[in-house]
Amino acid sequence: MVSVHCAEADEIETLWPEAEPHIKNAFRRGGGDFEETKSAVLNGEALLWFASAGDDVVALAVTQVCIEGDRRICHILALVGLTPAREWMHRLVDLENYARAMDCTAMRLRGRKGWMRMLPDYRQPYVTLEKDLS
Repeated sequence: MVSVHCAEADEIETLWPEAEPHIKNAFRRGGGDFEETKSAVLNGEALLWFASAGDDVVALAVTQVCIEGDRRICHILALVGLTPAREWMHRLVDLENYARAMDCTAMRLRGRKGWMRMLPDYRQPYVTLEKDLS
């Protein structure tokens, strides 16, 4: 059985070193600003989540609630599976429930296109494009 745990502020110093290489790898593969996200977690501006099956961590996530206009949106800044997604993806509902409790009106995830297959209830409202000028 998979359970989800949000790291408490006093746990971050101990838990971050375990999570960091996996989160960093997600940013390497999917883009985004790892250092900014790391700073947000360490400063308490973003939350670090662990999905565990017994003593084994099966997935990690980083979330941050942001206000955009008159809406509160829970951004999933990183989502990393350490085992096949079918083993833990159903627990994403725990993050959604957290977002609802924080009065968020939406979840937002930016990542690799493959997440679209795994999250059929999510839609793609826009894409991020980049042009290399070097």
